[in-house]
Amino acid sequence: MNTVVQDLLYGWRMLRKSPGLSAIIVVMLTLGIGANAVVFTIFDAILLRPLKYEKPEQLVHLSETRTQGSFQEMPFSYPNYVDTKRLSTVFSKFGAYTRNTVTLSDKNGAEQIRVGAASADFFETLGVRPILGRTFHPEEDQQDKNVPVILTYGSWQLRFGGDRGVIGRALVIDGEQATVVGVLPQDFTFAPTQSEEIWISLHATGYLLRRNLYWLYPVGRLKTGVSPDQAQAEMSTLSRQLELQFPSDNTGISTRLVSLREQIVGRVQPVLIAVMAAIGFVLLITCANIAGLLLARSVPRQREVSIRLAIGASRGRIARQLLTESVLLAFLGGGSAILAACWASPTVVALLPQNALLATPQLQGLAINGPALWFVLTLSLTTGILFGLAPVAQTFKPKTQRDLQEAGRGSMGVASRRVRAALVVSQMALAVVLLVGAGLLLKSLNRVLHTDPGFNTTKLLTGTVILPGNKYQDGPSQLAFQQRLLEALDRLPGVEHTAAVTSLPMSGQGNTSRFDVEGHPKTSGGEEYEASTPTVTQNYFSVMGIPLRAGRFF
Repeated sequence: MNTVVQDLLYGWRMLRKSPGLSAIIVVMLTLGIGANAVVFTIFDAILLRPLKYEKPEQLVHLSETRTQGSFQEMPFSYPNYVDTKRLSTVFSKFGAYTRNTVTLSDKNGAEQIRVGAASADFFETLGVRPILGRTFHPEEDQQDKNVPVILTYGSWQLRFGGDRGVIGRALVIDGEQATVVGVLPQDFTFAPTQSEEIWISLHATGYLLRRNLYWLYPVGRLKTGVSPDQAQAEMSTLSRQLELQFPSDNTGISTRLVSLREQIVGRVQPVLIAVMAAIGFVLLITCANIAGLLLARSVPRQREVSIRLAIGASRGRIARQLLTESVLLAFLGGGSAILAACWASPTVVALLPQNALLATPQLQGLAINGPALWFVLTLSLTTGILFGLAPVAQTFKPKTQRDLQEAGRGSMGVASRRVRAALVVSQMALAVVLLVGAGLLLKSLNRVLHTDPGFNTTKLLTGTVILPGNKYQDGPSQLAFQQRLLEALDRLPGVEHTAAVTSLPMSGQGNTSRFDVEGHPKTSGGEEYEASTPTVTQNYFSVMGIPLRAGRFF
């Protein structure tokens, strides 16, 4: 320990002898390690931390798939969900959810909020227990009036001030009476529903009971000892049974089963890994730069090193001293990087698109934590050793007399020049990899931005209107409201034309219909075609700038 302390004190004195160079290296390390710390914090929050549910490795997510057409993956219908729950043997618990937008009314007016709709077994399947009240009862899945509501912790604090007497309070949702029955824990989030404020029961009544209406995603908990492959095999068998029993609605439909973790992070994982790798390359380039600077600084010190070798100092002792200086520099940069990352992490999250934040609620309240500190510590130690290897390599040159002569002239030896050349080559290679990757990303982005969507995207504004069912119960009243709304919008200054559509293009939402083309054969599998069928107003195509190849508009 005395020797280590001596090395640290001597290293600190050497760094103080060249404060400008030391400051430059610390700044470079702050940027390189700090960027890695921020990305790792996001990486850890999304990919490394286990889901905050009971035994999350047992949870799986189910969806239905159709082989024909362009609609490969879709939710379950409610009857298919009920039949799957009844017939399956691989699940200990089985629930379902969907997401929606509703109108919440109170004395201050009305507003649209995101909600999750869940079956009675959903929270029990996840292993989530409310901190107040209860979850849903089975008979409430199809309750038509006085729908039960479970508040998220944030909604409970925001709308009710954390009042513990909130159970039994009445809400008005889409013009209907609703009752608060529970409050969820503070750390509960469910990414697929995208940051819901409240949870309501499924409210599966009326047309929602149709077998050809797909709107529900099941979540199951595998029994102990059951593998995902076994569960997938049973789901495939059940799909064939339902296809034979209900051929008009279930022909060509299969069930896809993945872990809940994959469902939540599967699409984000490749992007985060690519970003993490790119930031790692940047740090390697930083290490090459610092190694070159330290190698240049080592030239005046070669005489000192050579004299120490000549009077009997071991090469290992000198190598340890030089590595101590490098690691000390790295830890100074790492400490600064932690401070920078503490400031940058919430800033980076704030700059992310709203849709990305809704899909990744794990980023809420993102901050540097224990794993991130250990990561920075390990990274600082590793980088200190990496960029310290170049000057250390100079201590293992075979001829001390030649070192003394070269050091006396203040010149860099052959070995030093070779090491420096190797650093330049490695730095250029890493930079080329990053430039090629950045070029490919920019090319892909340019193609996406300039892809013709089939309509004119300039000067278009969109909005969503949800009518309360108790006030607008039939088609004529809904059409009359729509007409009044469009006429009012047309009168606004700066508005040229308005139109309405049931689902926006490329939104992935809306109804689909199967059809045959008269005089043409069906698909290769003998199945019907399927297409999205949005409903539009008369001037929709002119407002959207969609050209007509043949025929006429409405």
